[in-house]
Amino acid sequence: MNKPDEFKIKSTDIRNIAIIIVVFTAALWVFTLMQPITTTEGVVDKFGRDGPVLIEVYADWCKYCQNMKPIIERLQSEHPEINVKLINADENNIKMSLPRLIIVRMDGTYTDNRLVAK
Repeated sequence: MNKPDEFKIKSTDIRNIAIIIVVFTAALWVFTLMQPITTTEGVVDKFGRDGPVLIEVYADWCKYCQNMKPIIERLQSEHPEINVKLINADENNIKMSLPRLIIVRMDGTYTDNRLVAK
């Protein structure tokens, strides 16, 4: 009654299962990369949890971002000890209000400042 041949796992079965796992893992990784960043927490996690750092999220089409550019450049030139990261929202799939300044402290906590025109 017992048919052991039916329950044996062949090496081709193991290879096929491994291929499926690799393909699924790669697809999941690509899907995760395609997800837009929509929160300050997401920006900080991706670009600078190791404070102190000033992160400016900008876009080339944003006129307020362009107005901030000379100020940030001056800050960088006058205070090279400050770690400044300029993050292009379009190139990094970031979907949030712009411009945005994020100050990350030494302990990894942060302050988020969305700049708006009045």
